[in-house]
Order: sequence, then C-alpha cells, then structure tokens
Amino acid sequence: ISRLTPYLSALAVYFTIRRLALGHFLSATRLQITGKLLASAVALLGQHTRLFFWPAHLSAFRTFNLHQALHSRWLWLTVLALLLAVAFQARAPLLCFLVFWWPVALLPCLDIRQLSVPLVADRFTYIPAAGLCMAIALLAVKALPQHATRRWIKVAVAAGFATLMVLWTTRTVYSISQWRDNQTLVNYSSRQAPDDPSLHIVKGWELQYRKNDLAGAAREFALALSLNRASLLPNSSVTYEAYVSLGEVTLLQGNTDEAIDYFERAIHFSPTASEAYQFLGSVYFPRREYAQAAANFERAVENDPYQAGARFYLATCWMKLGKYGEAALEFRAAWQVDPDDWQAYNSEARALAAAGQSRQAAQVLRLLAHRKKHH
Repeated sequence: ISRLTPYLSALAVYFTIRRLALGHFLSATRLQITGKLLASAVALLGQHTRLFFWPAHLSAFRTFNLHQALHSRWLWLTVLALLLAVAFQARAPLLCFLVFWWPVALLPCLDIRQLSVPLVADRFTYIPAAGLCMAIALLAVKALPQHATRRWIKVAVAAGFATLMVLWTTRTVYSISQWRDNQTLVNYSSRQAPDDPSLHIVKGWELQYRKNDLAGAAREFALALSLNRASLLPNSSVTYEAYVSLGEVTLLQGNTDEAIDYFERAIHFSPTASEAYQFLGSVYFPRREYAQAAANFERAVENDPYQAGARFYLATCWMKLGKYGEAALEFRAAWQVDPDDWQAYNSEARALAAAGQSRQAAQVLRLLAHRKKHH
C-alpha cells in the first residue's frame, strides 16, 4: 500500500483536474467496452511503437487501417516486450517500470472515442516516450555494460545505439524539411498518406482554383467523401468541406438544383458552420427569392458574426424586401467588421434615407468622408 500511495494520489489529482477542466471525465456517454474498441487500442499501441523505433513515413495527415495494424509485426513485438518485462520484473524492477510507462501513459490516446483525426499522432507520445527513452538509457549505461564480459560486445552495443541515434536524427531533419512551404507539405503528405481524405480536399481545391479543372476537382471531393466514410472514425468536418466544395463546383457547372442539394447535405453534417448557408443565399439571391436568401444569410451571420460579406448580402436582401431599418443595421455591422468597406457606408446611408432618417444618413456620409481622408 505504501508503494502504491504516491501513484494513487497522483491519479486522484489528475482525475480532479480533468473533471474541472473538461466538465466530464470521459466525453463518451457510455463506458461500454466493445471488441472494436479493444482491437483499436491494441492496434494503436503497435503503431505508436513503430513510430517510436522506426520514424519513417511521418505525416501530419497520417491514416490508420485497423486490419493492417492488427497484422503488423510491431504489435506482436510490443506484446513480446511487455511479456519479457513482466518475466524479468523481479530481477529488473526499474526496467520493467520504465517499459510499462509506455502503454500506461498512452492509455488516453488508445481510446478512439476520445480521439479526433489523425488517430495516430507524434504529439500523443511526448510523455509516454520518456519511459522508453529512460529504459534504453538504463540498458545502454548500466545493464548491458555490467553483463557484457567481452569488449566486442560493448563496442557492438555502443555502435547499435549510435546508429539508432543517427537514424532518428536523420529522419527528424528530413521530416522537418518537408514543412518549408504549403505545396511541399501537401506533395510529401500525399505520398505518405494517399488515403487521407483531407488531402484529397486540398487536391480538389488546387484543381478548382489554380487549374480551373472542375471535373477533376469534383472527382477529388467525391473520393474524399468515399475515403472518409470507409475510415475507422469518419470526420464530420471533412464530410462538410467535401459537400460544400462539391456544391460550389456543381454551381459553377450550372447545375443549381444539384448544388442546393450538396449545400443542404453539408448543413445536415455541420449546422453551426457558416459557409454552406452563404452559398445557399448566393443561389437564391439572383433568382430573386430574397426571403429565402435572407434566411440563409441570417444563419450564416448567426454562426459567424465576423462574416462581413454575409452581412452585406443580408442587408441587401432586406433592402429588396423593403426592410430599410434592418438593412441599415446590417450595413453598419458589415463596415464595423471591415472598416475599409466604403460601399457598406454608402449602402447604410441609402438604407437610412429610404427609412426616412435623412439626418442619420448624412452623419454616416460625413463619417465616410472623414475615414477616407485619414485612410
């Protein structure tokens, strides 16, 4: 009991801080342990071990395939190492403790219910890796020199650890170089993680905006949707971006009704985002369906009050519907978000004049002239 007390005390403090910081201990509503949850935890442990000892194919867009991870040799090497640590616990308790530091500290990052994308990330292992690093140091500095009776064994061990250090350093320097600019990072990540749906969203944007290849962009967005659905933990934000982007491309191709369907699907996945509402508003406005357009621009502004463009278009809808007072308020909100939007000042003055508030309209125009003078 005396040996366990420090750990139990630390655990109690951690539970308390976590509860106060997050408002809950677990974000999952039920503590149901399923076969998929356990299989994912074991597979993730093996993948983290692989990244620690063999840091190749590093990517911020790393994907995770449960079937392949369960058949990885790294999973079985991890299990074997833990079993050996238990077997030698009596003879090397400190080494056993340091080895088990790895899976214990990783536990919060092995529960897929608590994770977002990616499921395997280097940042998850900052604290867990301390145990393995100290275990390696213990072996290199103390355990192996004591038991190695021949000089060539010591030389071989030293050479092995030196090689490992060179490998880790080389991989780190190489990975850092891929972050020098956005295009290099995307090209590198596409090679390392070809099945990552978010990368296909980026590829689609590049085809759409840089190359004006709308058909190619649509294929990339559709592929992103397919890959996201097939993933172990589908990401709703990827689905949202894919539907919005498909809607935009379809709209540019002249298929208005299909574009509306895509935007409405996006809203279904993320009703608190702004972009899809703005696009819907921009569809209804040229069709002179101003009430429908205003309803969507209103939702866009509610979700993101700093969208000056959405506020301007909402105000324009109110002007078309004869609601000049509401229009003046939105035009004012638009130039408060973007003080250099001279058109918003002029539009507010027109809305105030239409509402019969000529004095207030003149004040807005004087303010505009003053700001232009000192711009």
